[in-house]
Amino acid sequence: MEDVKVAVVAADFQGDVKAQTPIGLPNVVLVAVQPIVAIAIRFANVYATTWVGLVVAAMTPEGGKLLYTTDFLHTALLCASLAFPGAAVAFVKDLITVFGKLEGKYPLLTGGV
Repeated sequence: MEDVKVAVVAADFQGDVKAQTPIGLPNVVLVAVQPIVAIAIRFANVYATTWVGLVVAAMTPEGGKLLYTTDFLHTALLCASLAFPGAAVAFVKDLITVFGKLEGKYPLLTGGV
């Protein structure tokens, strides 16, 4: 049976941790991902999703009136510039989430105690 891999954002340990399960059940493997890598992946995901949504919206008759462009390349570039602010807001939100968890883990370093 193939292992079940679960990504965990952690800066504490390197490599993977494997939990052995009873025979007949798949083992669980924790794959450590550095916080900066997790944030970069989330940024890319939000950016790409927003870009695709904007391109699809621009290709509709009503969207074509709002995002008027001369050709598809120009539409794609315009949507790329419009997708950035949403991804930037998500990036800041992810930073707050990660640093909030780090603060909870290391309260003495932040003066929170």
